[in-house]
Amino acid sequence: MNPDLKTVILFNTVGSLLISLGLYTISRGHLGQIWEIKRWALTVLIQGVGWIFLGILRGVIPDFASIILGNGFILFSQAMSFNILASFLNVKIKSYFSYITIAVGVFFIGYFELAVSDITMRIIFLSICSSFIFSSSSFILFKFKNREFLSHIFTGLIYAVCGVVSGIRAAYYLFCSTNSSQSFFEKNLMQDISYVVLIPFY
Repeated sequence: MNPDLKTVILFNTVGSLLISLGLYTISRGHLGQIWEIKRWALTVLIQGVGWIFLGILRGVIPDFASIILGNGFILFSQAMSFNILASFLNVKIKSYFSYITIAVGVFFIGYFELAVSDITMRIIFLSICSSFIFSSSSFILFKFKNREFLSHIFTGLIYAVCGVVSGIRAAYYLFCSTNSSQSFFEKNLMQDISYVVLIPFY
């Protein structure tokens, strides 16, 4: 397994923008009565913008702007997705908890880009935040299931896998990786697994 990350990012960017357009289009019909549909379209659009900053504009604009804005938009879209899911399931939860988690993650990503250049620590905090959001999404799907039980199990398992892989990725870079100058586009087994499993759901 040796995926080209830049190609994966390009496809993910285009896919996010097309999905956002599709969700916005169907929201103008009968599904427009479900206000979360338009919100989900905005969420996927924000994710696509994040990938544009992180991948397509990498090297075109300063790296610090690409990294902080790209990861910030992607993490923010994850927090929005979690809150939309909670709304769909009528789960009473303070929406600002997920945004606070993301704000802390973006702060440390910015710190380890601007103050202390350490890509390993950036990957760790990105993975921890993603793991928290994915795992929380899986938890509410399993705990607050309704008549559509099978669809909840399937979606919950996807979120659970993403949460576990993100957690393992954080642990790997915390305990096993010692090179703080490695490239985000480097080739290793952990990165390859992360690209294949996580990028389509980021």
